[in-house]
Order: sequence, then C-alpha cells, then structure tokens
Amino acid sequence: MVLTQEELRSLVEVKQRSPHQLLGMHPLGDGSGLVVRALVPNAAKVEIEPVHEKNKPVIKLQRIPKTDVFEGTTKDANRVYAYDLVITDQAGKVRRTRDPYSFLPTLGEADLYLFGQARIPTAHDRWRAGRKLRSVGPERPAHQCRR
Repeated sequence: MVLTQEELRSLVEVKQRSPHQLLGMHPLGDGSGLVVRALVPNAAKVEIEPVHEKNKPVIKLQRIPKTDVFEGTTKDANRVYAYDLVITDQAGKVRRTRDPYSFLPTLGEADLYLFGQARIPTAHDRWRAGRKLRSVGPERPAHQCRR
C-alpha cells in the first residue's frame, strides 16, 4: 500500500479535503511508475484500461483490506494517461466507466477565492437577470410567464 494510514482513514471517513490528491492516477514519488487509486463501493474487482493510448498498460487494482479503496501500481508507464475503470461487482456484472478523479479539478485558486467572497454568479442568478416577464392577469403570476 502506497497510502499512509492517515490518508486512508481520511478517505474512508470522508474527511479528505482534496480527494484529487489521493484518488485517480498519479506518478510515483520517485518517478519510476504510476499509482492508481479508486473508491468503488460494492466492487469485487477493479482494473483500469487505457482509453486513447492502447499501448499503455492495463492495471489491476487490489482492494485495501476492510475498505472500498482499490490501489494498483505499474512500472510500465511513468506518465498519466486517460483511462476507464472496469468494475466487476459481487454478482459478476461488469461495467465500464470514466473515473471522475481522472480529470483535473475544475475549480482553481481564483475560483475558490471568488466563491469565498460570494462573487460568483450562479446559473439561477444569470437566468433571473436575463428573463423577461410580463403580466397576463391574476390567474397566472408574472413569474410564470416568459416572452
């Protein structure tokens, strides 16, 4: 296991503030390969398969005992690549899906700052500002009528 007990506990107890740091695919600290981690409840077996670069390795992940966290390493690649999770459940049903942690985080430092300042308009605010209302009578309030 590459994770420390503290990191594992933070994932299992849902106390990890930045799961992108631990889940997904990452280069090993010494640059000699890759480590992949996935949190997959009710899975019997998990492996990753490359999406675009078919020459990249398929990595079988092993369950960390008494958790729903799976981890695997490879020395056959040292650069992160696009991959799918291939998950086999307890009943033997196989499904293929993109790992949500295979994408970079979508909020940057500037976004977090603006969010903390409450200066990011929401989709609802944008919709409300752009709608045109008209009154058609007492049976239909104006907020239900759009031009």
